[in-house]
Amino acid sequence: MKIKTKKKNSIKDKKIADLEFIIQLQERVIDCYDNSLADISSRFIEYAKAFWHNQSVHERELEDWIKKYNEIVRAYNGLHQMGKFAEELGIDIRKHRENLPESKDYEFSQTHKLLESGRVQHIYKLNKKNKTEKN
Repeated sequence: MKIKTKKKNSIKDKKIADLEFIIQLQERVIDCYDNSLADISSRFIEYAKAFWHNQSVHERELEDWIKKYNEIVRAYNGLHQMGKFAEELGIDIRKHRENLPESKDYEFSQTHKLLESGRVQHIYKLNKKNKTEKN
């Protein structure tokens, strides 16, 4: 019987050694995964910070573009209203295209202000250019 117990012990010792080896391999794999996960998570945090920074920058740019767009629409609406008013007065706008304010002899400027009441104030100026400005 003593011989059988020695075999059992040696078999148990072999199984224990095998299990310890497997555990060591698994610990190495887990450590490798932990290191790569830490690297990936730090990169993710950097990307997230960059994304939020870019988003805030683009939000500011978007606000500027919206303001510019609204200014253009206000200018167009004002000119359209002026055209309708001129037609109501019997002025043929198409006939006078050559004499538009953008011609060589005149300097045309316009401003449009959004008032607190929600209405838009349109101001148009047409000034004859000086001879020195032409050259």
